[in-house]
Amino acid sequence: MPHSITKPVGFTAILIAATLFLGLTASAGPAEDAAALVEKIRTENGIPGMSAAVAIDGKIVWSQGFGSANLEQNVPATPQTVYRVGSISKMLTTGAVAKLVEQGKLDLDAPIQKYVPTFPEKPEGAITTRMLTAHLSGISHYKPLDPPDWRRKHYDDVVDALQEFQDRPLQHAPGSEYQYSSYAWNLVSAVVQGAAGVPFLEYMDAAVFKPLDMENTQADDPR
Repeated sequence: MPHSITKPVGFTAILIAATLFLGLTASAGPAEDAAALVEKIRTENGIPGMSAAVAIDGKIVWSQGFGSANLEQNVPATPQTVYRVGSISKMLTTGAVAKLVEQGKLDLDAPIQKYVPTFPEKPEGAITTRMLTAHLSGISHYKPLDPPDWRRKHYDDVVDALQEFQDRPLQHAPGSEYQYSSYAWNLVSAVVQGAAGVPFLEYMDAAVFKPLDMENTQADDPR
């Protein structure tokens, strides 16, 4: 599943907005304070559009859209605007990994070739799913020299996407160092597919999205 780059300022805005709602300020009212703060952060960081929400005890008490959801058509952002979630995809995929482990279909410490036989073995050592999910595999992160159009490519199968990095040497021996890697998580999606025996997105929908009523979550298709 492709990942977008997500600035952390949005999360900062929501956390501060939540603080306002917990009563730590009372100048113009919590909703007005939160809205003004989020809008200030949005404009200062050049963010076209964003949405923020605050939940207390599991119930949303405030939500609002800021800026535009579509600049060309001047569509305003709303609380229902759908955004790219970027690397939050990793956490969603973790749910699928946990489900497969629970079902006895995935061994976290088995070499990944058990589930993705086309991925080449590395002379630096065996890579396991546990290493991939902990960013200990040695697989590199995105690099400045990556093809400029790679983010716009579409792959019909997660295994096909591995060709972008699978033949590169590892950055270090598996398990020896921590190095954040989104490419490693592309490989995790292929492991999930191999262990589940069904296409990755099909399993995500059945095992994660539908059980959690995530009706607005879908694949990021660059087409």
